[in-house]
Amino acid sequence: MRRFRFGLEKVLKLRMYGEREWELKLAEVTGECNRLRRVIEDTEAEKRAVRMRRLEFGEGIEGWRIAELYVQRLSGRSARAEAELEAAERRRAEVQQRYLEASRKRKVLENLKERKAGEYRRIQLQDEIKTIDDINTGRSAVRRG
Repeated sequence: MRRFRFGLEKVLKLRMYGEREWELKLAEVTGECNRLRRVIEDTEAEKRAVRMRRLEFGEGIEGWRIAELYVQRLSGRSARAEAELEAAERRRAEVQQRYLEASRKRKVLENLKERKAGEYRRIQLQDEIKTIDDINTGRSAVRRG
């Protein structure tokens, strides 16, 4: 039996490559989103810790003011990270949409390949059955003759 050969195999490979590229871009953007979330969480944890340890910045109003300035700086860092996260989430949604589109295109070709391979196997099986029938018919004719 001859091996099945899909005529659009090169196109399928190109689509698989394109899908993989978008998958890697999605992973990169998702990693950036996760990094920004960690920055925000760490900054918020640091703000809580500073508020708990205000006395370490010194006693009196001066220590209190230093601690509050530090908390304000941390709040600014957190706000910038949140704005960056929002932009990264938008980029992530766009890249995810492109990845899903590339994945859909690949799956269409894979489904076509599977259908064609199944049809090819069915036809090959029918041809094999015909050949066996012809051989058996020929043997019985030789025995009778």
